[in-house]
Amino acid sequence: MVVSPIAGALLDRHGRVRLIILDYFVASTSLLLVATLSFAGELPAWLLVAITTVASFTGPLSSSGLRSLFPLLVPEPLWERVNAVDSNGWVLATVVGAPSAPSSPRCSASSRPSRSSRPATSRPLSS
Repeated sequence: MVVSPIAGALLDRHGRVRLIILDYFVASTSLLLVATLSFAGELPAWLLVAITTVASFTGPLSSSGLRSLFPLLVPEPLWERVNAVDSNGWVLATVVGAPSAPSSPRCSASSRPSRSSRPATSRPLSS
């Protein structure tokens, strides 16, 4: 919320498309960095927080920047429809996205090993 007013001013003064491309570049680089470090087992919690914090600063550039391109791309008589489609897309993502997250393979309980499937440790019995 702190960065959004600054992002709006930047979008108005320095060109929307270039800043949207910058945001997509930062987002893809941070995603690739997190995935690579995580796969290598070299991603401590502090570094994950640092990468996502830096990446979050450019997020408002694309979220508000893309919406500000609608009047440039669509004829004026269709502005209301485009706004409705965009708003419905956000509502659909919010309503369907969150409840569907537990059904993904990584989040389901069946993908985690249960305690009964772990090998038991053998201890000598005392007599």
